Amino acid sequence: ILKFSKIFFLSLKLRKYLVENNISIVQSHLFRSNYVNILAKLFGSKHKAYIVNHTLPKRLYDEGLSGLLNILLIKLLYKYADQIINVSQQVCNEIKSITKVSEKCIVIHNPIDEIEIVRKATENVSDFRFEKNKQYIIMVGRINSIKRIDIVIKALNNLANERLELIILGEEEDVKIENLCKLSHIPSSIHFLGNKENPYKYIKNSDILILSSDSESFGNVLIESMVCKTPIISSNCGGPSEILKSSSTLKNAFEITKYGIIFQKRNIKALQNAISVLLSNQKLSNQLVQNASTRAQDFSLKEIICKYKDNLSSENNNNNL
Repeated sequence: ILKFSKIFFLSLKLRKYLVENNISIVQSHLFRSNYVNILAKLFGSKHKAYIVNHTLPKRLYDEGLSGLLNILLIKLLYKYADQIINVSQQVCNEIKSITKVSEKCIVIHNPIDEIEIVRKATENVSDFRFEKNKQYIIMVGRINSIKRIDIVIKALNNLANERLELIILGEEEDVKIENLCKLSHIPSSIHFLGNKENPYKYIKNSDILILSSDSESFGNVLIESMVCKTPIISSNCGGPSEILKSSSTLKNAFEITKYGIIFQKRNIKALQNAISVLLSNQKLSNQLVQNASTRAQDFSLKEIICKYKDNLSSENNNNNL
């Protein structure tokens, strides 16, 4: 209730600032700041409100009263935005279905700093030993129910490959590390390393990166893995399908695309088969890495900044930029 009521106070405060400083455009990110941006306009500011969505909104239906309140505000307010920018086509489609507004919706993907990632990926790993006789699968992200780490552990159990090790970078949330370890036939093969300021050096030294989520608006870690030249396996959970350019239907519950392998979410057998294919075919793995390295350039910082700049230029006079 407090957070909800503060939206109106912040909107009035923003309106005052915009009017006093003659600001013509405000671009906001994430739901709460988007509401503030739009309300400031409704309260009398003459600016153009550009809002950016980074989350799949249909997830909000599973988040209780808070989620339903967000859905209500999206329905009520988003139609007053001058432009609705979404980080993936999946986010865009869901926003359209909720708001019934389509003409204002566009897609501009998240950017990655390729130069910085390459630099950090070359740093030495001093707190973990990658052994030559092992094969390493890595997952990067919060340890929660949405990420479905349990699916990966069960798939590795079925493979029964003693050479396979699983590295998990991220902090524990609503899923306990202790319970995940109990799922594994070889608990010692799972390594929880916590949050890392530089995850890229771990990705670079791994054989496969897996994203097994139930829901992802985009999937930055996939692009980062492409830059690190580590092959990718991902569930078809939203944005990753767009990144890997998969078809709308998955044959045999998984598909080898030009840039990686995508599998039907929550399908343990499909994930198991995807891992087997990638580990047993070095030629395929090398080809995917090569293709993915080129694909990553589509999301470079320079490329995405140009898209934002072109978008602003097309909507406004150059004198306002």
